[in-house]
Amino acid sequence: MTTQNYRVQGMDCAHCAQELETGVSKLDGVNAVRVDFASAMMQLEGDVAFDVLQARAQALGKTLVPPEAATDEAEYKPTRGGVIGFWDYLTARGETRLALTGGGLILLTLILSLVGLPEPFAALLYIVGMLITLAPIARSGVNGLRINHEFNINLLMTIAAAGAIVIGEYLEGATVIFLFAIGEALEGYTADRARQSIRSLMSLKPTQALRLQGEREEVVAVSALAVGDRLLVKPGEQIPMDGVVLAGTSGVNQAPITGESVPVAKGEGDDVFAGTINGEGTLTIEVTRLAADNTLSRIIKLVEEAQSVRAPSQRMIDGFARYYT
Repeated sequence: MTTQNYRVQGMDCAHCAQELETGVSKLDGVNAVRVDFASAMMQLEGDVAFDVLQARAQALGKTLVPPEAATDEAEYKPTRGGVIGFWDYLTARGETRLALTGGGLILLTLILSLVGLPEPFAALLYIVGMLITLAPIARSGVNGLRINHEFNINLLMTIAAAGAIVIGEYLEGATVIFLFAIGEALEGYTADRARQSIRSLMSLKPTQALRLQGEREEVVAVSALAVGDRLLVKPGEQIPMDGVVLAGTSGVNQAPITGESVPVAKGEGDDVFAGTINGEGTLTIEVTRLAADNTLSRIIKLVEEAQSVRAPSQRMIDGFARYYT
């Protein structure tokens, strides 16, 4: 039995994470699986071929990427905020481009109807716009029922769209489906920005350190360091581990950790934190915490936990929605 980790692309909501977790857990050879919405990562224990996992994930509207093959270029990477950033997100993904196309057709039909487009043609165009927007929603709803044997909100919206067509409320049905698709996209955009913030924190973590072995200096990975190791930090370098200053004085830029706007003077006996930046002096420090337990790692862990934990009221609504849907 092996433990495998994958990055999940296309996961827009906490329910999406639960849906993927349920779907993968039903595969033969899976002993345990955990999907973390905050970090968009899936951890799996068992012996299952990647092709089988990928097929199940894609059936549920997601894509799995092994961490070693994952790159930020493979995903939407938020660069601008506000309405402009949301527009960038909408135009970067296939499902949301479909929603924009369908919404554009609905709006065009509404304008043409106001200037005399015959009602049968307007009805046909409304239905086409609705179906374009509905396609990924319906696929997700049907696959959720087929694989997980559960009704989800996507299937409910698909049924609602069919009902709107049957009773002849084409404009209302098309508008509701479009607004639902945009709402789902907004939730995904918010989630992606939160994940990017977490990855920005992770990028602050140094990967190497200069360890002192007697009078000899050696470059080692921070994961190989132990409590009590002595490190040399030169001017302008990142401090690789939490520790205490043994020798030297310097001003340390602690803004990445504490947000302080000016460097803090450090000397013998003072504590320093991983990810902060040494100033003009050279410091010799002694490691006091392992890489997995340093201040920066704990901040990242707390942020991830805050993203993944739902409030009691949200859990209650989720439970109600499962039966209501």
